Amino acid sequence: MHEVDDHSRRSKMRVSHLWEDSANKIVCNELRRQNLISFQDWVHDSRYCIERMPASVYQGYRVWAIPCQRLMRRYPAFARGIAIPAGWYIEDVKFALGVRQSRHWRGRLLRYGLFVPGSWLLGRGQYLLGRLAGVSRPAVEGS
Repeated sequence: MHEVDDHSRRSKMRVSHLWEDSANKIVCNELRRQNLISFQDWVHDSRYCIERMPASVYQGYRVWAIPCQRLMRRYPAFARGIAIPAGWYIEDVKFALGVRQSRHWRGRLLRYGLFVPGSWLLGRGQYLLGRLAGVSRPAVEGS
């Protein structure tokens, strides 16, 4: 039992480390910068990510979030459009944190039907491609 607790604590420390730097909140930082989400919603989302977001999901999140951020900066209308489902997501996160009394069904569907599995899949794919690239790379002679 102690090993499980220790593993869980180390895992949470790794997750926390990923999100402690606010620069890692790519999409919500941009939404906040453009004043499309409130500071308090940004805080709730950050807290949720620090406490509960697995590293594998974060790696996949970066795959799509960086290009999304570029589009948001270039096209403010795109950012306003992204703010709508991001708001749903944050409302469901607030329920998960105990801040909101009821579930937000669109946010829950977005979070568990698209965001988490899609980001996890992209993160695993990136990891596997990296491993394949490392295995198939020939050794450099003379090094």
